[in-house]
Amino acid sequence: MARSITRVSFLQALSFGSVGAVFPFLALELNRSGLDTWQLFFALTAAPVLRLIGAPLWGWLADRSGGIRRSLLIAAGVATLGAILLTGTTDWALVGAAVVFAVGRSGAGPLVEAVSIAAVDRDPGRYGAIRRWGSIGFMLTVVLCTIGRDSLDLSPLWAGAVLATGLFILISASPPTASEPPPPLRERPPLNDWVIWAVLSVSGLHFAGVALYDSFFMVHLSNLGFGTVWFGLAVFLGITTEIIILTIGGRLIQGLGARWLLVAAVVLFIPRWLVTALGSELWHLIPIQATHGIGFGAYWLASIALLNERIPERFNASTQGLLAASAGGVGALLGNAIGSPIVKMGDSSWLFWSATALSVVATLIALAVAIFATPTPSDQLPISVERKK
Repeated sequence: MARSITRVSFLQALSFGSVGAVFPFLALELNRSGLDTWQLFFALTAAPVLRLIGAPLWGWLADRSGGIRRSLLIAAGVATLGAILLTGTTDWALVGAAVVFAVGRSGAGPLVEAVSIAAVDRDPGRYGAIRRWGSIGFMLTVVLCTIGRDSLDLSPLWAGAVLATGLFILISASPPTASEPPPPLRERPPLNDWVIWAVLSVSGLHFAGVALYDSFFMVHLSNLGFGTVWFGLAVFLGITTEIIILTIGGRLIQGLGARWLLVAAVVLFIPRWLVTALGSELWHLIPIQATHGIGFGAYWLASIALLNERIPERFNASTQGLLAASAGGVGALLGNAIGSPIVKMGDSSWLFWSATALSVVATLIALAVAIFATPTPSDQLPISVERKK
């Protein structure tokens, strides 16, 4: 078991490392390659659109095949091909490479999560201890790629290709796991449960605020006269707290219950966005971003715990596909759709007034789940503790 946990932790680090080497730098690298406006638009919107469409499809295929490994290997192979092509193509071929990478990542991302959850028997607390290695991999990759790009003029896309290849090799070398019999063809996840749709709605709205921050906080700092180095510091603070929260996630669920942990995570972003909208000094703007790790890490663990309690284990990959589609698909598209015209209008504080409104709506839905949803074991104790009883 220990060897399996170590292997899955490496999967997380390589998976998020390849993302950290590509997506934060993709706009800069594509712009430097001389793409025109429409080429840049198609390349940058491919990821959220394909997460919305592709993530549930990859999850469905994995569940129907009776095992995640084969689907994960294919998805990682497609992502690796796209990452390699990104380093050596131009014009529309470069746009195609970005689309290929996005297709592969729309499956590899949620399927790595599904493998991680299965490795710890769906215990959200133990899953958090694995998921933190994804955050560590992302943070280290972003920092090293930033140094390499600024100091040595090295394209981060090369690091993305190396890490994506490493992920593919590690999956290929992993021993096959026992395949579960696929669910009957007519059987579907219990999507008539309003709690599932409420949690997915909270996820989309909550992540839309995160997308506004990720895509436009650097622009907001620039409008206020501050350099991009402060964005790097804000990201470092946020991911550091995220790692801490993922590490102690089991205790948080045990103390608050998954439903109230979700409420706490979502409501915490309201003061964060208000301070960011109103603040004009670095001591306002940067320290408050440390709450990102709390709001994101706790929200992610609570969402997984709630969905896993209501969707059977045989739909494990489909569950992660739905969560990825709601967050990285709907949420990212909504955030970019709101943020792009605001940036053009000039007053970037409205980015975070909009994020505040999104968080208020998400909080109301999360409260409805906390108050009216039928209690489950995850509302009281980590799943593994319940089983020990």
